[in-house]
Amino acid sequence: MNENIEVLISESKIAERVKELGKQLSAEYAGKDPLFVCVLKGACIFYADLIRAMTCSVQFDFIQAASYGNGTSSSGEVRIVKDTQASVVGRHVVLVEDIVDSGRTLARLSRLLRERGALSVRVCALLDKPSRRVPGGVDAEYVGFSIEDLFVVGYGLDYAERHRELPYVGVLPAGEAMNRPNFDKQMQDALQTVPQGTPLLLHSCCGPCSTRCIEELKQTFSVTVFYYNPNIYPRGEYEKRKSEQLRFLRETGWAGFLDCDYAAEDFQAAVQGLEGEPEGGLRCRACFALRLGVLARTAKERGFPWVCSTLSVSPHKNAAWLNEIGQAQAEKYGVRWLPNDFKKRNGYLRSIRLAAEHELYRQEYCGCEFSLGSRKIF
Repeated sequence: MNENIEVLISESKIAERVKELGKQLSAEYAGKDPLFVCVLKGACIFYADLIRAMTCSVQFDFIQAASYGNGTSSSGEVRIVKDTQASVVGRHVVLVEDIVDSGRTLARLSRLLRERGALSVRVCALLDKPSRRVPGGVDAEYVGFSIEDLFVVGYGLDYAERHRELPYVGVLPAGEAMNRPNFDKQMQDALQTVPQGTPLLLHSCCGPCSTRCIEELKQTFSVTVFYYNPNIYPRGEYEKRKSEQLRFLRETGWAGFLDCDYAAEDFQAAVQGLEGEPEGGLRCRACFALRLGVLARTAKERGFPWVCSTLSVSPHKNAAWLNEIGQAQAEKYGVRWLPNDFKKRNGYLRSIRLAAEHELYRQEYCGCEFSLGSRKIF
């Protein structure tokens, strides 16, 4: 037992409740050939125990979704990271989830499966936080335990990919839950010390992501956008994104622009051997290191004392990685990295609104050829 984590639901209580759910589901789905879909990653342990507690025949499948949002809440838009393989046409489907919070992501998944022809879609969740439900959010038909709005870990649930292995559900201490670096606050503190009009070289991945970032940074810095993105594939997509970036800058006059040659070979070399990594994995980390390294080196060569990147405005980008890599590259080349997490304070939502106001093209995949398979955005 982790002495710093208070047990909320014991291992024995979980086992007893899972057995009860298995019995209930077996009775209701006997002879119906149901498809039980595990919502990865958090539900995997609950899912395995639940399936083994059932006495009727079921088919397995898996799905993983990423929610768009501002870093602390879901906006209801989801991207399918891993899709189901089995056909759902005419099938009774049960989505097995670790915890129902706002209910938005599950509502979208349920709707998606119905649109694909599922005869019925129901939700079975280990935990339910009814106080967190929002209008349009789905309620689970089968619930293991209803809990208060607590930060819980264990039995598959994690905090920063830790504590999944615990056999019980526990409450994470406030100190640990709050101990993550607050990169947004670090940025706000740094901005108080920077003289007005100080030059900053801002790496931008695309026009839409740059909108909110430049809007804020221009209040302190003289911003120049640095468009180095050799990961974008194919060349036509690269040029389209660059032209939209330039159009936004022309329309607003918020920043200058520093272009780079399209160097796809740089990206290919940087991710060699990582082609099979999932989105958000080590291939992405190598891509961050490449782009932020060239950013810092160019800033040093061109006389920019500060560097930053728009990448953290995306809910799909690991802000901790970006700041770790950005800081290391800045130190390597003798410039200063501005800590950031632009998705905070509704930054992502603000970027969507600004992009809509300027009618900017919004891409359906991150950029590289390996992310083309994950281009389902709703």
